[in-house]
Amino acid sequence: MSSNPYAVQSTEYMSSPMTGDVESTRRKYLSHEASVKSIGTLYYLGGFFGLLAGVMYAGMSITAAAGGMQGPQLGEREQTVFAMMMGIASVVAFAISSVQLWTAYGLRRLKPYSRISGSVIAGIGLLGFPLGTLICGYFLYLLLSAKGEFVFSQQYKDVIQQTPHIKYKTSIIVRILVGILLFFLLLGVIGIVISIVGGRR
Repeated sequence: MSSNPYAVQSTEYMSSPMTGDVESTRRKYLSHEASVKSIGTLYYLGGFFGLLAGVMYAGMSITAAAGGMQGPQLGEREQTVFAMMMGIASVVAFAISSVQLWTAYGLRRLKPYSRISGSVIAGIGLLGFPLGTLICGYFLYLLLSAKGEFVFSQQYKDVIQQTPHIKYKTSIIVRILVGILLFFLLLGVIGIVISIVGGRR
């Protein structure tokens, strides 16, 4: 029995944005993919420095609890309160850093869960007006736009597997953001170190 030449053919291939050349699809979304993965790099940096801050807060808490924070206005009660505050700050820093590192891992590998957690972190970052608002607003665009949705899809992962020879380069915008983030993180670390040294005098 011959097939009907007028029958409607399967349109399964039409349901995917990958219709046609997979290389052209990869190149079309390559810049967006690179930018999303660069967010993961930024979150890795934030998580790393957050861990350092947590360690420093913990050290300050231990020092204060042992009575090592010297100062004319730091009596035993004040040092106890300060030790508790630094202990809480340390726990919070470790918790936030852990979430950032977990999200960064997912973003670098385009895991769907990281699109949600990354958006939450970026949403909180909007409160850092004006610089944080601009940067995190851009992050939200990268993660929540239609291109962002496709980049995290299984279809795009299939495209990546079929085009391992196509590499991406970090955009200049992301490089600038990394530099700004490193600058402010370095200022924060210096401030913490100065506070520790000053507290021991």
